[in-house]
Formats: sequence, C-alpha cells, structure tokens
Amino acid sequence: MASHPPPHTQLAAWSDLLRDSNDLVSSLPASPTLPILRSAGELERLSRRFARSASAGRDVSGRNAAHNEAQAKLFFAGHNVDLQNQESHLRALDLSPVYHADESHSISEMDVERYLEKQHQRVVNDTIEECNELTTHMFRKNYINQIEDNWNKTKSQILESAGYRAGVPQQVSQSFLDDYSMSNTLRDNKVTSSTRGVNRLTFSANSTSTLHMQNHGASKWAKAVESLNERRRGGEPVRIIRTFMQTQHDILQRHGSQSPMMDEESLMECWQLLTAMIGESNESTDLCEAVFRDSFRNGNQILRRRLIEGGREYSERLYFKHIQAEVFSRPDVRNKIRSPGFISDVKAFIQILNKEEWNWAKGDRFWDPVFEDIVEGYPVWPQIFFLFRSGQIRDAITVLHSVKEQHSTLISCLHHFELNKFSEPLSHEVWKQLLQDYSRNVAQSNDPFKVAMYNVVGRCSVNPPDYPLNYISSSLDDYIWLKLVMLWEFDEPLPEWTDRSEKGPFSSASLEDWQSELINAGPRHFNDDGTTPFLYFTVLLHSHQFEEAVAYLVASDYFVVGTHFAIALNYYGLLRKSYQSSEIGHLSGEIDFSSIISHYIKPFLGNHSPYEVSALVYAFHYVYTLRESHSVSSLNLEFKREMVNLLLLQNDHFSTLIRNTRSNQNGFLFDYLPADEAKSILISAAEKARTNSKIAEAIHLFTLAGESSQVVSILLHHLCRVLDLSPDNLERSYISRLATQFIQELDSPGIGSSMKQNPRAYHSLSIAMRLLEFFDMFYRGPNNYDEALR
Repeated sequence: MASHPPPHTQLAAWSDLLRDSNDLVSSLPASPTLPILRSAGELERLSRRFARSASAGRDVSGRNAAHNEAQAKLFFAGHNVDLQNQESHLRALDLSPVYHADESHSISEMDVERYLEKQHQRVVNDTIEECNELTTHMFRKNYINQIEDNWNKTKSQILESAGYRAGVPQQVSQSFLDDYSMSNTLRDNKVTSSTRGVNRLTFSANSTSTLHMQNHGASKWAKAVESLNERRRGGEPVRIIRTFMQTQHDILQRHGSQSPMMDEESLMECWQLLTAMIGESNESTDLCEAVFRDSFRNGNQILRRRLIEGGREYSERLYFKHIQAEVFSRPDVRNKIRSPGFISDVKAFIQILNKEEWNWAKGDRFWDPVFEDIVEGYPVWPQIFFLFRSGQIRDAITVLHSVKEQHSTLISCLHHFELNKFSEPLSHEVWKQLLQDYSRNVAQSNDPFKVAMYNVVGRCSVNPPDYPLNYISSSLDDYIWLKLVMLWEFDEPLPEWTDRSEKGPFSSASLEDWQSELINAGPRHFNDDGTTPFLYFTVLLHSHQFEEAVAYLVASDYFVVGTHFAIALNYYGLLRKSYQSSEIGHLSGEIDFSSIISHYIKPFLGNHSPYEVSALVYAFHYVYTLRESHSVSSLNLEFKREMVNLLLLQNDHFSTLIRNTRSNQNGFLFDYLPADEAKSILISAAEKARTNSKIAEAIHLFTLAGESSQVVSILLHHLCRVLDLSPDNLERSYISRLATQFIQELDSPGIGSSMKQNPRAYHSLSIAMRLLEFFDMFYRGPNNYDEALR
C-alpha cells in the first residue's frame, strides 16, 4: 500500500494553493489598457500584423514558446504573483493515487483499508476538479467584468464625442432639439463644378459622408416655423425663404467646423437662388400665401418667365461678384488699370486669365483663338461677353460702341434686352437682320467671344460646326445661364425660319425639354463622386422641378434641409402634391408633402421627456403648415388626417393641444383654427379612437368636442356588456370608473349644457349606473339583496 503525506500536511498544501489562486484572480489591473482604446489606424495596423502572422503559420514552440513564457512571467511578476511558489504548492500535493488508481481490481467487503484508500482518491479527485472549475470561472468572470467596464467607459467617450450627454433623455430632450436639433446638351459634355465659366469659381467639394443637418438646429427650425404660423394666423404676408435662409445661416454659424454640413456655400446659394426666383429680394413685390398656386399648376407662361428671369439674374449676379472677387485678390493687376468701374474690373479679369485658359480642345486638335478689335491694348469681345454674362448690358453696349466695325443690329438687340429683361422676344425683322449679319461677317471670325455673343443673343447656333464654343458652358453656372437665356417660353410659337435641327439652338428650347434632359441625366451626372450633392438640386430648381428637387433631398442625407425647402415652396403654392402614398417620394410630378411632415415630426413625439410639451408644440406647428388657409374650404383632408394622428399619439397632452377643462382655456387647436374646424378634427379623432377600441381617448375627445351624446352612447354600449360581471372584473371596473368620472364632470359649462339638450341620453346613463350599483350589492351576498332592490 502506498504511503501518503499526513492529513495536516495535505490540508496545508491545499490551503496555500487556494490562497495563491485567489491572488491570481485578483491580480488583474483595475483598468487595463485594452486594444479597444486604440485608434482606428492602430487597429488596422494590428489586424494586418495578425494577418501576416497567421499567413506565415508560426509555430508556438522553440523561440516563440520561450518568448511567450518570458512574457507570461513578466506579467505575473508585475502583479505580485510568485509562479515558483505556486509550483512548489502543486508539487507538495501527492496526486499519484488520484491518477494511478487501479480500477480493475474489485474491493472486498471486508477490505476496509482498500475501501478508505479508494474514497480518499475520489475525494481528492473531486476537490481538484472543483477547484479547477471554480478558479477558471472566477478568473473568467473577473476578466469579462473588467472588459465590460472598459467598454462602458469607451462607449461613453464615443457617445460624448457624438453629442450625447449621459442622463439627458434622448428622444426629445432640449439638447436633442438644439442639436437635431451639364454641356451644350447633357449628352455631349458632362458638366462639372470645377469652374464657373473659365474663371475657376468653384462650388464647395467637401466630403458628404455624414448625415448632414440631421442632428443640428431642430429647435431653431421649429421656432422659425412657429413664427411663420403666427404671422399666417394673423393674415400677414411672410417672406419665408429669407426667414429660413437666415435660420440656416445661424445654424451653420453656431456649429462652425463641428457641423457635419460640408457644402455650406452651395447650400446657402440654393436658398439665395430660390429667393431670387420667387422675388423675395424685391421689397416692392407683394407676396402672399399660395400666390403662385393656380398659375403653377396650370403652367402659366407669365409665372414661368418670372421664375426663369429670377434664376438668370441670380446667375449673372454670381458671375459679377466672382469677377470682382478675382480682381480684388490680384491688386497687382487691378492697380495697373486706374479707371474706376466694372469695365476696368473686366479688363483686369481678362489679364488674370492665363493663356492656357484660352485654349479649348475639340477632338484631337487645339484651337488658339485670335482676338479681334483690340482697343487700348485690351480685346473688346471678351469684355463684351463677360459684361453681358454678368448682367451689365449697358456697359456691354458702351464697349461695343468702341469697335470700328459697325454692329448696329447687335446693339439694338442689347438695348431690347436691357429694356425688357428677356421677357419679350426680338422682333422678327431685327432677328432676321442679326442672323444675316452673323452669316456674312461673324460666322467665319477667329474671335470666339464675338461668335459667342451673336450665338447667345441671336440664337444663331449654340455650337457652330467650325468653332468649339463649349467654353461658354463648361461649368454648371454657365450651362444653366445659357439654358435660361435660350429657353423659348412665349405665347407665340417659334418662327418657322429658326434652326430646329437636332443640334440647333431650338432642338430643346422648351422648359419641358430641358426638364426631361435633366431627369434622364439623373443625379449621378452632377454628383458622381458624392462631393457635390447640391448641384443636381440647383438645376432642378432652375428648371422648375420643385417636386423632384424636394424628393431628391429628403431621400438623401439632407432630409431636414429638404423638409424646410418643401415648406417654403408649399407656402407659395409651388408644389404639386399627391397624397396617394404613405412613403416619402413623388408620383408623376407630384410629392407627398404630408408624409414628409409626418416623418419629420416623429422624433418630437417621444414619451417621458421633460421637454415633451415644447416638442409637442413644435410638432403641432409643422402639421399646421399642411393647412391651406388660403382656400375657400381650408380644412383639407391631409391637414385633418395628420392632426388627428397627432391628437391620438399625444393623448396625455389634450390640455395643451385642445382645451384645459379645469381652467376652460383653449389649447393650440382652438387658438389657431375656427371653432367649427377644430370641432370637426376632434370628432374625427374621437371616431378613430372608438374604432381602435381606445375608449378613454374617444370619451375625452367627444367630451372636448361638446358631443356628450356620443360619450353616453359609448358608455351605455360598454356598461351593458359588463353590468352582470363581478365587481372584481378589471374591464368592469375600468368602464365604471370612466362613467363615474364623466358624470362628475357634468357640472362643467360645456358638458352640462350639451347634456341638457339631450335629457333622454342622460336618463339612460342614470339607469345604467343604478343597475351597476344593483349588481355591486348583489355580488356582496344575501345580506345586501334588500338594499339592492330599494
């Protein structure tokens, strides 16, 4: 029989092993620096390193094993774990009986010593297994807890960097509200934003990979909409686009470089463009709500020309400012021209353009233009073209008079445009004479700006076969300007003698042709690399495709911006609306404006927020933008539907939205709407609540609408169902409580007067309540039968 160490020695060894094992578990650092705290670049480098290690198929033996063992010893030594002492404790245990027990021999019933030895082996074996499992479990649990703690700290840092503040409700807290808060034809040349004409005026080209404006300035937008509705309610005209443009500017200024909006300049230019097209920049213009609604829906050409001219003039102002900015940035050139005025700025601008920018490629050959009519050392026709392009027609005429060769017909045409602002076509006589002058004297000219002037003014040919004139439309702005100048939107048809060939200037001269051209090109044509998201939106505005423009923005990262553009356009009646789809989008030139508003206000309608009342007010004002207050029957179905949905979603705030029954003060609904309109909405909401089995909401809404007879009808229906049920029945108790509460409110002015007009309904309800009391007594037992029958 094998000898074993004394029991007290074994127990001491086990005790030492347990103590050191616990020390091993508690030896992990309190806040280990885990890889999760590394930067993205470090993580990427580590992943590549691990991948290389795996692909190399390293063996953990030999040098690597020795290295790993050394690293482990350093780790445990740094945390006061003596591995040698641990090893000595393990060696002190006599484990040989455990692992060398002979299971093949049976134990005799009288062999007590062998039996005790076997039991000892089992006890030791079980103890070792349990210690192993316990130590492993404790070690793993401790390690996982520290990993989770590390992740929670890291998560907090991530959320804080994203604008989250712990302890602030995230659905509709005030913090959330504040932080939510083309070519001659597109087939031939792809329009880019790299230049504005030949002068390098660029659109911003920053990355748009983040959600732009989705979480910025929601409360500022909401206050602007609230201010709009206040003035609408008072019947005042509102210059809504200028208001929204200022709001957009304030939001961008507030967030600065931290704002995810990467294309701020182009965004502000879109607001400025719409201001110019509508005419809000003209203080003398009388603008009121829905002023363009009927004209826009009917395709009125006067409105079309107004919008076209507004866009053209805005494009010319941009070009004018750009020339001034370029010249201002080069005082060395500007100071050489001492005469004041914009003509001198254009001369300096021509000098700034280097020779390479006067060369244009067409096919495999380059054409180096030869400028004609040099006056005082400056080419005349580039001056005339840039002045005309900048909207300075009078200055262009002044320079044209300095040319020795007579261009009287062209001068007459320029005088006509100066007087009529392109709103009237040239007379047939003058137009024919200009075409003759072009064919005889200009078509073969080597001066590209001379050829361009005749082509633009007389619509002779957008791209003459012998001259590459793509330079006048090599940028988005130039392309748009050229299109706006060439569009034929007049009552009289095109003269039969105009060039209507496939590549002629009138092959796509109507607004509808241009719209189809842009839609066929699609947004990718203007934003291929994702860095210029507002270019497509810009051309859609210029081409009067306002529904497409809004649909494009709300389907992108610019949902917030798109929503407020939609509100502004709808205010003036410039949206054709469809209400057939519950999805955000558009159908056959129409857009579901109500769905856009419904999606936008969803974040405002969260529950359990200390700011949910103000958020509810904001939601009300956005829904109110759906109301067409200009129409004879202003209660349109879309506004009514969304207001009903808002009421049913916010049943805890009926006093804010409808009326405070205790103080008898009106809420927003009765403040902003006529009484009959508000009542109609309440009745619709109550009917919907009753259909959805929302009994309490239906009763409350019918009561606030003054429809007490409907309340009695609901109560009688449900009371009759539960009368004979036990008083302990939850549904019976609920209906009984609603009926009792309603009867107690009969003393209020609105409810009481309504019930007096229908005494029969009140009598029926009284009988039902007495029957309810009867069954209460009945269920209390025989001792209460007499009282129940009284």
